[in-house]
Amino acid sequence: MKKLFMTFLLALFITGCAYSTANNSWTDNMIFKNRNAVNYVLFKSNLPKKSIIIVTTFTKIDNLNETSKLGKILTQNTISSLVNQNLQVVELHLRKNNIIKMNRNGTFILSNDTKKVIDNRKANAILVGNYSIISNKEVYVNIKLINPTTGIIISSIDYTTALY
Repeated sequence: MKKLFMTFLLALFITGCAYSTANNSWTDNMIFKNRNAVNYVLFKSNLPKKSIIIVTTFTKIDNLNETSKLGKILTQNTISSLVNQNLQVVELHLRKNNIIKMNRNGTFILSNDTKKVIDNRKANAILVGNYSIISNKEVYVNIKLINPTTGIIISSIDYTTALY
């Protein structure tokens, strides 16, 4: 049964990748793909129902301290997707001191402020997202669910979508 559901979810995501923007705006396409990506990451994570997930602002891949209107749209869409699946969501807004940092080895570490929020909320996972505009017509998006205790990536997905 699980394999059947996984196959269905994968087919749904692939169909989302082929979604035509001919009669729809690029934001409809982006939102559709992002929701499918969030659903996939959740499915692969095996988190318990009613989990508490901390969502950080989607940031630019080349500067984790910076976001844009696109990053904020992706963040809000992600939060909506999680809440619609009956998960408890805590949103952390981007500030001067990074919420999540990457050390020299490429592994994620949490800022002291983030550790306090996790301890207070008893979060099951942290969802982080990054994006990069790779051409004037396309954006690359990466979504990761991270174990808040170990910093290990639980599940992850990448996708690209049209900008216009």
